[in-house]
Amino acid sequence: MAALLLVPVLLPSMLCIAPGRTTLQDPIGPSVSARTGPIELADTKESSVLQMYPEPIYRAVVAQVRRELDPELRSMRTPPDDISASARFGINVRIDGQERPWAFDPDHDGGKRLWVDLDGDTDLDDETPIEFTTAGDDEVAVLEHTFTGKAGDESVEFSITLRFKVGRLDIPGMTESEEVLFLSEQQVRRGELHVGNTDIAFALVGTGGVFDSEYDEVYFDLDADGTFDFEDRSTTERHAVKEGAVTIGERSFSFAVDRYGRTLTLTPLAEKLPERIVLEPGAPFPALSGKGLDGTSIDVAKLSGKFVLVDFWEMGCAPCVAELPNLKRLYERFKDRGFEIVGVSRDGEREAEFREFVAKQELPWPQILEPREGGTNLTKFRVSAFPTTYLVGPDGTLLMENLRGEELLPVLEQMVR
Repeated sequence: MAALLLVPVLLPSMLCIAPGRTTLQDPIGPSVSARTGPIELADTKESSVLQMYPEPIYRAVVAQVRRELDPELRSMRTPPDDISASARFGINVRIDGQERPWAFDPDHDGGKRLWVDLDGDTDLDDETPIEFTTAGDDEVAVLEHTFTGKAGDESVEFSITLRFKVGRLDIPGMTESEEVLFLSEQQVRRGELHVGNTDIAFALVGTGGVFDSEYDEVYFDLDADGTFDFEDRSTTERHAVKEGAVTIGERSFSFAVDRYGRTLTLTPLAEKLPERIVLEPGAPFPALSGKGLDGTSIDVAKLSGKFVLVDFWEMGCAPCVAELPNLKRLYERFKDRGFEIVGVSRDGEREAEFREFVAKQELPWPQILEPREGGTNLTKFRVSAFPTTYLVGPDGTLLMENLRGEELLPVLEQMVR
């Protein structure tokens, strides 16, 4: 059996992770809260890749995840009773903070069908299948459902919309691309806070109806332009829930998000917090350093004069792994023309396996290995999704973010002479 590739939920076909929590001061002054509007789907861009497997391999994947990542992972007990022999199964559809098993049948009565464990009992034989339909060139299934959750002792009804699209993904070591489901799952609730003499718009971004997990985000309209760019991972308006603080003008506040995104609360802090690093194109690239696998020091600043692609990734991210052959081709093509790659992985607790993986994939560029939680660079750069990449110019300026695949080659062709 091929090595199992695990793709937990996330952002832009990536794995979400959580930055370290800001050390907050004691609050001063009264808090201010605002209610939000209804839940809406952020957009139709895929935010997760769902791999799927025949049932025996699915059971092995579940066992691996329980052993290495999540001992409490819930898995399918009973499959649908009328599926075909082609049916496959997967994890990583998260609703109300709980992983829900699901099944995909590409040949169910002549069409494609999807079952999701909506009632949370891990049985799929009592779920109604969702049919895939054609939308342009895509095959899409849309799940709309209302759930009842718990916030303390209060029962809360919330509605979610999930959009699944059939697609394919190239996986290293496999002779042909693998069929996967691309999932659009980000939900948004919007509101406006009155802070001092200013009204400031905000947006809460969550997954599966929940908005207060460490993976979720709050966007503050700091430039007062009335818009939010959820695709721009570098914007200073984006704050991870786990950061827990924001600076608005000359004041800093802690913030708290209701579990179901119904309210956002700000509490003033006694002192202004230190400035966050700027990760916008055109700004100086912040210091990034660490120890390589061979024990030598790696410092992006010391690579001045080269174009450097900084790649935040991990072994368990299928899009990250799928991109490695492309990065190897680009590295071989441009390494003698002033191009370097620096990898930063959060596989720190799996060092032996990571070393074996890097050797097997024959990755020639340096790697910095950090722990899953509290990694210096992962926290500093507020990495919330894998892969996250930054292209740094010879003068140390951040040029572009999240370039990969076919988009990266023409950029390097133009820049690296």
